[in-house]
Amino acid sequence: MSALETMGIHVESSHHEVASGQFELDLPLLPALVAADTVTTLKPAVKELARERGMQATFMPKPLADAAGSGMHVHQVLVDRTGRSVFDDPDDAYGLSPIAKAFLAGQLEHAPGMSALVAPTVNSYKRLVPGYEAPVAGSWGRHSRGALIRVPTPVRGDASPGEVFGARLELRLVDPSCNPYLAFTAMLAAGLDGLDRGCELGPPLEELEHGFGGGGHSVTKPLPASLGEALAALEMDDVITDALGSELMELFRSAKKLEWEAYRRQVTPWERDTYFQRS
Repeated sequence: MSALETMGIHVESSHHEVASGQFELDLPLLPALVAADTVTTLKPAVKELARERGMQATFMPKPLADAAGSGMHVHQVLVDRTGRSVFDDPDDAYGLSPIAKAFLAGQLEHAPGMSALVAPTVNSYKRLVPGYEAPVAGSWGRHSRGALIRVPTPVRGDASPGEVFGARLELRLVDPSCNPYLAFTAMLAAGLDGLDRGCELGPPLEELEHGFGGGGHSVTKPLPASLGEALAALEMDDVITDALGSELMELFRSAKKLEWEAYRRQVTPWERDTYFQRS
């Protein structure tokens, strides 16, 4: 954290996470482009700091099969020209304004196509499984750590210059293998489409009411279970593809299809251990 501070990257807090050797770095709210620059700088800096100490750092979404994966939860606030949040409504049960609800609904609707950009590797979908506090379907809520979008309890008070208090939307689908410029663009396009079309937000699904990872997810739209499914969903999402432009999307899809086809041709040790003698 001290080294990052000298590079101009402020880290609000850091703590040990669930898995062995797993740590969380919490960055402050930043303008989207500045946030993307910061993430892009932070990753190689952390890796180099680890290397200098004879260790290895990875931002791989799921490096260990039986341990929690590493996400990149993104907190989102939309502000007006004065810097005031337009997501906040103190009179709403979840603190969400109509703008926030439409934005949230847009992201839920576009989550399948958005997945290919915010969770863009074969390994990404090893993280998105039940039981590890990762989203597996398009739900939202406050208490559910398996929600696609969580709405933390709003913090209100007298904000300092540059601070934004009130409601925020925590998108938990994103992982650190993504290109943050592409990921944030897709997220913004999905949310703004919800605003443009006035998308209606369905009811929240809370783990305290429905059981973590259980029946609460059964009535929601499932997320892609693989990179192949995510790429197919992206092909059908005109809002996301239009937001990034035809040339960039063609390059992205071509590269990711090659990655997916190369993975599909692999024969893993698990397959040999399971099927070699049986077949």
